Amino acid sequence: MVWIPPEEFLKGVPRAVHGCGVLLFDESDRVLMLHDTPNAERDATGWSGRWLWAGGLLDLGEKPADAAIREVHEETGLTLTREDLRIIGVAFTPATSDWPTVTDYHFAGPVLSPEQIASIRLSDEHDAWRFAHAHEWRGIAQEPTTHLLDRLLAAHREGTRDIHFNTE
Repeated sequence: MVWIPPEEFLKGVPRAVHGCGVLLFDESDRVLMLHDTPNAERDATGWSGRWLWAGGLLDLGEKPADAAIREVHEETGLTLTREDLRIIGVAFTPATSDWPTVTDYHFAGPVLSPEQIASIRLSDEHDAWRFAHAHEWRGIAQEPTTHLLDRLLAAHREGTRDIHFNTE
């Protein structure tokens, strides 16, 4: 076996990013989704105007649950703790010509109180929020999002975890 210096070895390791998402609920078991604020950069990539649950990319060295707590706070102003989160799924998306491989860690968060809902304050990244049941999101959010939402909600209800491989 030939020893390869770490800097050489790392050149051949695939680049990947890790993300997180948190499903938050109201007392009617509806899911909170946030609408992306349109902008030129997102418009050019087709990422503008999406409805998604709170989440984003992990910072270097950050743990998924810590990123989930940070992202929820940045995007909604809500403060969660690790005890508020339960992992319900992992979604893997292979690399494309313009984006690396992505592994997303999805959590079920708490049922929000009316006071917490009233305190939601969006970041500049989002321009609207709303709660809706999964079947209602099918007419609003994009298909890959609603398909994953269905799987994550099933895992949440059943107390299991879903592993989703997006190979399309």
